[in-house]
Amino acid sequence: MPCPSTHACCCRGACSSTAVVVVFAVALTGGYHSPLLFLVFLDVVAVTLVASYRTGIKLALWCALLLLLAHAAADAGVFETTSPVVDDRIAIVGAATFLLFAGCTALFSSVNERSLRNNRAQLESLVALGAELERTRRGEDIMATLVTHACGRLGFLRAAVLVRRDGRWEGVSDDGVAEVLLEIPDRSAPLVWETLTAGAPKLVRSIDDDLLDTVVPAATNVVIVPVGADGKDLGVAIGEWGGDSEARIPMLTVQAFSQAAMHTALALHNAELLGEVERLATRDALTGLANRRLFDESLRREAARSSRLGVPLSLLVMTSTTSSR
Repeated sequence: MPCPSTHACCCRGACSSTAVVVVFAVALTGGYHSPLLFLVFLDVVAVTLVASYRTGIKLALWCALLLLLAHAAADAGVFETTSPVVDDRIAIVGAATFLLFAGCTALFSSVNERSLRNNRAQLESLVALGAELERTRRGEDIMATLVTHACGRLGFLRAAVLVRRDGRWEGVSDDGVAEVLLEIPDRSAPLVWETLTAGAPKLVRSIDDDLLDTVVPAATNVVIVPVGADGKDLGVAIGEWGGDSEARIPMLTVQAFSQAAMHTALALHNAELLGEVERLATRDALTGLANRRLFDESLRREAARSSRLGVPLSLLVMTSTTSSR
């Protein structure tokens, strides 16, 4: 496979050769008065947009130098032109104007390239999150996957997910170092309900919410996104960006966090359906008591959680005996 650097060198060589031909044609047809002068601008714009803004800047400098050299050669009588030779000051101003035009084109191209790179990175991170959620089955692990994604890939200082169940809030929080399982009694949560009612991300400078202040105390520059699936509100996801009052959360990050929460909501919904199927498979249909399969799965699950969170695991076995007289 050809080396990418070889392709780059070939591209720069072709651009330079084209620039020499175009500038030579411009010089022969009147220099800065030539009707072909627009071809130089067109060449720089095309290379900037197709190749890269760096290549465009280099080509613009090369073209400006060639134009000045062609002007100097025509002024010295090296070759004849179809129109009078312009003044040196006009030539310099023309070259400076050309460079300014090329610089503006390169600036817009660099902004576009950066936006494309950011979009690609966000898309790749979302695909990675989807793959991780696909391998996860339990609600706690699904929420842990989201907060890890928010801190590790999206750049939040702290993140948490809260889901309302049976009159209380359950979830997972992550401060970038460790995950913590949450179980919080119902309390005042105006920001949470505002977010769920609006169905859209909400950005706040500081937390004024009893529930969220418990989860991410003293948080600044916070984004709250709804977590819902199939028209059902499950809870919210919270991400703290941090910083002072001048800090701004990138809109791409807010959108990526919202999309990640949506994927998490679908995974939680599927986990609930799967849990119901597993409950029917691990409980006795008549008594509702757990069977041996549930014991094995529970032991394996708790061992995995103990290893992930770094906490000890204990197993208590009790037996009962009956005596007959």
